Amino acid sequence: NTLLVANEISNKHRIADVYAAFGFLYNLMSNLPEAQKYCYKALKMAEEMKYKECMVMANSNLGSVNLSLGNNAEALKYYSIALEMAKQIGYVSQIAANYHNVAIIYHYENKHETSIQNFFEALEINQATGNRLWEAYNNNSIGAVIYEEHSNPKEALKYFNASTEILKEIGEKKELI
Repeated sequence: NTLLVANEISNKHRIADVYAAFGFLYNLMSNLPEAQKYCYKALKMAEEMKYKECMVMANSNLGSVNLSLGNNAEALKYYSIALEMAKQIGYVSQIAANYHNVAIIYHYENKHETSIQNFFEALEINQATGNRLWEAYNNNSIGAVIYEEHSNPKEALKYFNASTEILKEIGEKKELI
């Protein structure tokens, strides 16, 4: 429905946003071919219009699709493009999100120091902007890396506890661990 209305009023920015959203949703539903199709449509339209915000989202979504496909190198490529572009335009929430995404890839690639640096970058931004849910996710991820890679349960517990406290404060019911 949203896509039909956007088509009718010739709002190409909105159409590109809808395509990016469809790509994200199809990825969540594990329909990766459809996710890729819509992400590429969004990216192509956004590039034609030089619509940077949508280019960030489409690249980030393509990173997520490639991560789901097990293509870590491609995922890192798309996340890195999204991160750099988000920095250029000051898209703060996407800077933090893509630092987190890049950190996940580095963790999978056993580049743990680089991973943790990126998680801390994301955490710092989310603390500064008051994004408490993502602050909890970042703390949880930092705790996991410290526990798994540094065998330091005491230090890891500090981050796990911070995550749990934030989730309680904001009323989030699900556990991250």
